[in-house]
Amino acid sequence: KSHKFNTTMAFVPYNSQTTQPDVVQLFRDNPGYYSLIVHGDRHSCPEMPASAGADGLKATALDALSRMSQLQQATGIAFGKDMVFPCGQYDLQSLTALKQAGFEATVNAGTVPGNATKPADFDYGMYQADLDFSNFASIPRLDVELSTPLHDLFIGRPLLVFTHPAFFQKGLGAFNAWAD
Repeated sequence: KSHKFNTTMAFVPYNSQTTQPDVVQLFRDNPGYYSLIVHGDRHSCPEMPASAGADGLKATALDALSRMSQLQQATGIAFGKDMVFPCGQYDLQSLTALKQAGFEATVNAGTVPGNATKPADFDYGMYQADLDFSNFASIPRLDVELSTPLHDLFIGRPLLVFTHPAFFQKGLGAFNAWAD
């Protein structure tokens, strides 16, 4: 709160039955500072391979939403219908499946699906979300340990950064200086 940032956890739906009461309470008591989005379904890599076919991809997406809905009913914690793909692996078919299942966006380090080519448009990457693939919002996020995204700040794009638990080995305040 004192460093004025909020944290969104990319939550693995498969883990919805193993929530810890003190963590649930933290989210409930601080909805402006903590939120959830979807991190795959079972956290496998790749989570939604093209080999699963259109029906298999959609089934995985629907399963993830179902598990998250059950978590919301059990805990009272709402979640965003946004997908962070485990290992950042996804393709055009998986974006179509997410859209059909009711997801609203994907948030990944790369905004170009594995089986697509980066658009040559001069303004690609200049908006809050890219809609170039399956007309589905793809929002970029950056690894907090790799760079300071001055370009994103300059153009007024929302700044989404990510890290993993090892970043906090020195304590919960590890991100404060970066946020400041």
